[in-house]
Amino acid sequence: MEVLIETLNGKIFKCATCDAIHVEYKNLNFNFKEEDFWKFAQYIQNLDGEEWTQRNKTSNFKRKIIIPVGSQVFNALLNTEELEEFKRLMNFQKGSVLFQQTIKAGGLEFTSHLN
Repeated sequence: MEVLIETLNGKIFKCATCDAIHVEYKNLNFNFKEEDFWKFAQYIQNLDGEEWTQRNKTSNFKRKIIIPVGSQVFNALLNTEELEEFKRLMNFQKGSVLFQQTIKAGGLEFTSHLN
């Protein structure tokens, strides 16, 4: 597993076994082929949180940004702060170089990834 980017509530990693890109954000998980990941990332980057919050202000849902996921049966619900963090997570760029530092101490290994 190669961690590509990580935020407080999310992580994107690529599986060496299945070659899929996995996105974890809070309690959501998305599994993409690489081409589909870049399309979804672009879609998320183009969402205007304030606009969707206004459009859905009368919705009964607490979170007003509604992202359809695959079908009409399931939607991801975010508020504006969550959307901004999700955008930062999904802003991983093709070919970007990550700084990785590994520290080994007392039989433990700590790795940090910075973008």
